[in-house]
Amino acid sequence: MPISTISTGGIADSINIDNGTLVVDGVNNRVGIGTSSPTKPLTVFTSAATDSARFTDNTNSELFIKHSSVNLLTLATGSTSQPMAFGQGSTEHMRIDTSGNLLVGKTSTGLANQGAEFSSTGQVKGTAPNQVVGYFNRTSSDGSILEFRKDNTTVGSIGVKDGTNAYIGSGASGFAFASSGPTITPYNTTANNYTDNTVDLGNSFNRFKDLYLSGGVYLGGIAAANYLDDYEEGTWTPVIDSNAFSSITYSRQFGTYTKVGNLVTAYITLQFSGTSVGGNFRINGLPFATANDNTAKGMFIVYSSASTYLDDGNPNMYIGPTQTYIRAYKSDGNEANSNANASSDWFEGVVVYNAA
Repeated sequence: MPISTISTGGIADSINIDNGTLVVDGVNNRVGIGTSSPTKPLTVFTSAATDSARFTDNTNSELFIKHSSVNLLTLATGSTSQPMAFGQGSTEHMRIDTSGNLLVGKTSTGLANQGAEFSSTGQVKGTAPNQVVGYFNRTSSDGSILEFRKDNTTVGSIGVKDGTNAYIGSGASGFAFASSGPTITPYNTTANNYTDNTVDLGNSFNRFKDLYLSGGVYLGGIAAANYLDDYEEGTWTPVIDSNAFSSITYSRQFGTYTKVGNLVTAYITLQFSGTSVGGNFRINGLPFATANDNTAKGMFIVYSSASTYLDDGNPNMYIGPTQTYIRAYKSDGNEANSNANASSDWFEGVVVYNAA
């Protein structure tokens, strides 16, 4: 062991103990362990795949730096029952637990625990209170931001189109979301483009249940004539005008209707008794007022015993514009009047008209 100079200030030159077991390079201010030619301030060298360094408190905590194999340096604890923690000062920020899970901002696994978790089985989990849990930022070009795979085959993706429009889907079946519309449109994730008239919503054996719309739908085209803004079914109460009889009672009195767009089909059933006063015979209470136009309005009488209570046994029924009642006309063009007491008489019919 050559030592050139020793003074009260320490050793001023180099030390080589046991042929490179410990070397102090006083010229370059370097220390070598296992090498006589240290290249860094501290160089530790071992020629075999074994532990290079061990740090311990001689109780339960150990840290090994290992040269496990070629081109692989391992940092490991001394026992499989010991996690490996990383921190600043006395605060822990990250650890590898005894199952090989990487935990950031947490000390135990589980989605209930705040922090990030990268499990040894390939799962990624994140929990964050009152804030966004994950960010995925694609820069420059449009395309997929997240890609989902099964057995390394793409089965779906989430991405961006036109810089700000998000899309989601699988192959040719997808949706794009345009906040500027706002609109949701069909999208082909393979072609990375919008599509027209190519995507079905459900099929004959996989149907949606109910569809709630505040507006209308375009059926078979996009022109104004294809726009259907209303469909409804309901009931209404037909009432014989009080001018027809001085008193009236009903044993049957009900009506139903179907409205498709502006077209109304109303059904009437009446069975009544009344005392005649010779007034005009009208049926009030249609569910919608008629349109103020010259569209055809017709009524088909299914059954009527009019010969017993009207002054015309075969009346014609008429509905005028903007009206909610049906009038009975005689063959001479005048309104039909009641002329006799009604006793359990019947009136059934169907009326079709355009609503206002």
